[in-house]
Amino acid sequence: MGLDNLSQPALHDCDSFGILNNVMVFLDEMLRVASDADQSQWFPNNVAAIACLGRAYQGVQSCVILCVTGLYLDAKASIRLVYEAGGLATALAKSTQDAEQWLHENHWKSDAFTRKIRKELSGGDKGARRNYEQFYKQASAYAHPAATSVMPVIFGRDTDERFGVRLYPEFDEQQFRSVAREIVAVALHVAYSAVEATAAIETIPADWLAHLDETQAKFDKSIPAIERDWNEHERRHKILTGRVRHDDELDQALTEDETSTRNLKKAFTADESRRQ
Repeated sequence: MGLDNLSQPALHDCDSFGILNNVMVFLDEMLRVASDADQSQWFPNNVAAIACLGRAYQGVQSCVILCVTGLYLDAKASIRLVYEAGGLATALAKSTQDAEQWLHENHWKSDAFTRKIRKELSGGDKGARRNYEQFYKQASAYAHPAATSVMPVIFGRDTDERFGVRLYPEFDEQQFRSVAREIVAVALHVAYSAVEATAAIETIPADWLAHLDETQAKFDKSIPAIERDWNEHERRHKILTGRVRHDDELDQALTEDETSTRNLKKAFTADESRRQ
């Protein structure tokens, strides 16, 4: 994982990046499992979701590199792309038609589309939607050359004057820790977006999900603990994964099933021939 290759002392001294490593391990496992699936059976929503999550995963690593080198404004500017990619992964996973447009027609999807899908997934929870919109608005302030994201470059410490253009990155512990927490927050958003992008939450092993929930609780103790019946989750996980048949059996199953599209088309064609 990319974070292990960074040896700056600040990286290892920061609690946030220790937590981030756990989040990235979860995403790494999720994406590897998804990518190892039979790609001949991939549909547009599979491809789009995995691509967006992969882009977000790389984006988090980019944010870390910028942060540890003192380029805090650039790290904050990159956070919005990560946030958008994570949210879009969930939205496209749930809509094959939109995923197909996005994939084949290079059809741009605005953040309003993501918010709409997330609202539906949350059952119309206004709090969840408000939190998403607030974070997006905050991240957007640094993704464009607004005063918020530009003025800090003239308040450097490389001059005896009250202010002056800061041409090179400087380490600032307060900014470092603040941006590091934002990076962890957006990585958690991507991780739970990956959870929401699955066909069913029970497809995720209980220990993976429990570890992610524990990581979130460790990062922000003000967030209420997620209550899950882990024994029931694991029971359903085993049943669900146990019923998944190998793709080699698909052709025979479709041939034998009277309600498959293949057989229904044959029946329809036969009826049409008899009428002629």
